[in-house]
Amino acid sequence: MSSFGANARFRVGYWIYVRSFLLRERRDVASRLEVIQAELFRIGRVRVQYERITDPQTGKITVTELREGISVSAGSTLEKLMQAYVASGGNPFDISHFLMPDETQFVDSPDGQESLFYNYPYGGVAAPQTAEYNEPTGTYYAYPGGFVPLKKYIPNRYSYRPDFNENTDMVADLMATLRRPSTQAIREKVQELEHRILKLCDLREQLVQERDDLLTQAFGGTLYAIPDLDTDRFSDNLRSQQIIDLIDGIIFEKGPDGKTDGTYTDPERLAQYDPFYEDVGEEIWLSLMA
Repeated sequence: MSSFGANARFRVGYWIYVRSFLLRERRDVASRLEVIQAELFRIGRVRVQYERITDPQTGKITVTELREGISVSAGSTLEKLMQAYVASGGNPFDISHFLMPDETQFVDSPDGQESLFYNYPYGGVAAPQTAEYNEPTGTYYAYPGGFVPLKKYIPNRYSYRPDFNENTDMVADLMATLRRPSTQAIREKVQELEHRILKLCDLREQLVQERDDLLTQAFGGTLYAIPDLDTDRFSDNLRSQQIIDLIDGIIFEKGPDGKTDGTYTDPERLAQYDPFYEDVGEEIWLSLMA
């Protein structure tokens, strides 16, 4: 088993080293946030402007899939890749919908009620749909449950899940034969650039999640780099120091002042907690291996 390999059951000595390592990592949170911010600036962001239709009676706004424009952060890596893609003959609208569900917000509607305001079709979420309880369920092909609400999703075009047959096999063979001489050009001029653009967009999303969710949940309100913790969004009990204090309270005895003094609990008390067990003699030389 590699370092940090144990999660559910581990020895006390393993916990001591893991605990020490993770507590020391708090010193690097501020610099990590600076690196994330610099990386986000370098990567940039792609935004697609979609058609918006307003209902004259209710004032409700519907965002369609019709793309009216696209913008990329100036001077960013994504801008350079997008320029190369267009120069090679690519259409940036073909790459992706570039949906962003985090831009959905609550706004006051004309009738005084709060309503959702979407910047992207379907709220920026292209997920399988749940069918109504009275939808036909006679056959799998006629059941709409699981359909993705995108016009490019083929079953939406047929209103059912089309199967493959001799005709589709014939067309597939012809298309494969037609494209074969241009396989390398397709890969180099189109697909590789598309993949690089999408990977950077995925990396940006991961960095934003690390900054806004992971680090905030772990250290919010305990470090000057993250001075506040929104308890409506995050759990105070899932911060790193609270989790460490909880496990410390099980493994170690507390001194007269009620604080953990780093002494092992007696074997009988430790035996009450199945996930934890004492070290044997030869394990004194081990640290992060459970």
